[in-house]
Amino acid sequence: MSFATRLAQNDEQEAAIRKIEGWVKKSGLRIVGGTQIGKYYDTVILDLTHNGSEIYIHSNGFEDTDRGFPGVTVYNEHVKDYKDFKNAIQDFSKLNEKFTPSF
Repeated sequence: MSFATRLAQNDEQEAAIRKIEGWVKKSGLRIVGGTQIGKYYDTVILDLTHNGSEIYIHSNGFEDTDRGFPGVTVYNEHVKDYKDFKNAIQDFSKLNEKFTPSF
């Protein structure tokens, strides 16, 4: 069990975190921190940079929440698969020269 998966509140969220951990590793990046937020601590935030808060994972995992929020967002972009994840990271890296993934 990794640091990030310990933050999960349920199986759907844990599965989403495990999948994202794989995508992060595949991209040559790493998760450097994370926390839980919300009234019931049902949203997990993962950091790719110091206090970056780049990845938000709601309790539904990859499914949208009942209030219409996307299940997983990376840099405020809705993410459902590795292609979406890669595009979100690449879009951000174009804006920030210090952040360079190895795709």
